[in-house]
Amino acid sequence: MKKLIASTVGTVLALAGLGVATAAPASAATQEIQISCSTVYVSFQEYPAGTTVSIVIDGTTVEDATIEDGWFSSWYEVDWSTPHEWSVVVDAPDGADGDFSDGGTTTPCDTDPYRYADASATCGEISANVSSYPEGSRVLVSVDGETVADDPVDGNYWNVWPLDWTVAHTWSVTLDASDDALDLSWEGVTEPCDVDPNLRVEVNAYCDQLSVNVSGYPAGTAVVVTVAGETVGRGAPTSGATSGVRGRSTTAPRTTGR
Repeated sequence: MKKLIASTVGTVLALAGLGVATAAPASAATQEIQISCSTVYVSFQEYPAGTTVSIVIDGTTVEDATIEDGWFSSWYEVDWSTPHEWSVVVDAPDGADGDFSDGGTTTPCDTDPYRYADASATCGEISANVSSYPEGSRVLVSVDGETVADDPVDGNYWNVWPLDWTVAHTWSVTLDASDDALDLSWEGVTEPCDVDPNLRVEVNAYCDQLSVNVSGYPAGTAVVVTVAGETVGRGAPTSGATSGVRGRSTTAPRTTGR
């Protein structure tokens, strides 16, 4: 598709150079319906003003809207464990193309599609992220043979544990679920960092705005922001804290670094 578009653009440019005018084809109304065990997603593009959209799920009208700016997009969550009847009706104004209708029944999922669990470690920290786990589950974290966390999980859970970045560590994370079939575990050995991972410098430039955020540096560190040879900002973070400097930028693309 990209090659086809590029070819078309090249042709138009060549014709323009010869003084030949071409007319673009009129846009046609398009529809997109995506159904899963847990969601109903609809999207309508290039519709004339006054088009109405009606969406019904399990006999209840969840959407009764009028399109005024050419497009409509929305999605709806449903219980993933049971089937649901749905229908969509689009009625374009008299004389306009685009009338559309569709419907059906969702198929239940075998397992919770939102259930997720992961844990990882870097030279400076261990992190664990759990979602949609049953109440009564627990996260246990061990570093160098010592338990540093034994936390309850009620649905969703996220946490980070800092490590001494100058040395290696043996670590493990165990997700002890109330349903034994959902138990998971992760383990490994970290490598020391070459530099302190808490030191961060983030520079963002957009249009005429420039921001600089510095964190983890010792108190008294000088931050000077210069654009086109002119100093536009100065700052000094307190120990371990984040310091922000803002100014106007006339150049510079967006960049982020450490």
